[in-house]
Amino acid sequence: MRKWDIRVKPFKPVIEFKVDTNFATTADIWVGDDSELMATGHRGFNNEGAEVKLWDLRNFGEEAVLFKFDKHEFTPESVRFLRDAGPKPLIVSASKDASICVIDEKGELLAKDTNLNAFACMEVLGSAPWDNNIKIIVAADIKQKILMYTYNTQTQELRPYNQ
Repeated sequence: MRKWDIRVKPFKPVIEFKVDTNFATTADIWVGDDSELMATGHRGFNNEGAEVKLWDLRNFGEEAVLFKFDKHEFTPESVRFLRDAGPKPLIVSASKDASICVIDEKGELLAKDTNLNAFACMEVLGSAPWDNNIKIIVAADIKQKILMYTYNTQTQELRPYNQ
């Protein structure tokens, strides 16, 4: 795993450490007042290696892993932080096992929903215009269907958004 600072030339990794045999396929960065975190999704199948990890980028090596979330059966295709969800980071992961999960900063599952098909990608759009506590998540499954979800940071409810 490498983190690059493109402001410094020649380009060199600022942080570099081994993540293990189940390599990371997706990542997102959270920079807070007193933290610099990275969430990664790791390749796996049949409940082996399909993990979401939260890293403290101020440390290096395996001690930098704050938690391993291993509730996905297959590879998490996308992991993203929920921005402006409160003082602690929340992570959303969408997996090939057709599940989308919201995970807290300790690695605990807060909410989960299951789709009919595996997810291919996912992005957090931000807060809903009608309520700042509701975050909008858009995901695409392998059948090219676009799905929208809402996550309420107060009630911890994750649900498909139907108009």
